[in-house]
Amino acid sequence: MELKLSKKGMIITGIIISLVIIIIASILGFQHHQATIEHEKEIQKQNEAKQLIKKKEKNFNTALGELYFNGSTAATDAEELGDAYLKVWTDAIFEDKGAEIDGKNYNDFNDAIEAQRNQFTTDGKIDSLDTQTDTLRETITKLKDNVTDKNKSLLDEANDYYTKLRAFIILAREPTGNVTTYSTSYNNSKTDYIASFNNFPIDSLAN
Repeated sequence: MELKLSKKGMIITGIIISLVIIIIASILGFQHHQATIEHEKEIQKQNEAKQLIKKKEKNFNTALGELYFNGSTAATDAEELGDAYLKVWTDAIFEDKGAEIDGKNYNDFNDAIEAQRNQFTTDGKIDSLDTQTDTLRETITKLKDNVTDKNKSLLDEANDYYTKLRAFIILAREPTGNVTTYSTSYNNSKTDYIASFNNFPIDSLAN
């Protein structure tokens, strides 16, 4: 038996087919649109990550320079204290007239050291060194907060420098032990700091 579609049936069939095509096209179009959005989001995410790395590297280099120059200043100021303590300590013991501080002479090394400390306090040198030490600690934190794969090794070198500097500042600020042990510890710490200073990766700041 031959089946024949009526004109009305053909129209309905055509409408259904058209609707199916439209639905499929809409689904494919939506999927493509979503894929495009996700791709753009991924590109934006990658760009933001690159910008963050660049910002971190810039901040790291800035902090590295601050550590180098501020650390050098702090070391010089610490050396002034440490050398003075060592001198008055030695003079109080070995010089007949003792140690002279602010126009007075001291033959007791404890009194000499205390007088020298009081003079440094009055002059604001101890407070100044403490402030510099706090700033250096903040700088190290800034370096750690901005470390990337590119500058991990630089952070290790900066930490070594800071450790040697911090040890030297502590000894210079607070003399302990006896004059012999202090002299040895202080001078060894100064030597360690100078070696670390000379090895500081300052050339990396130009990159």
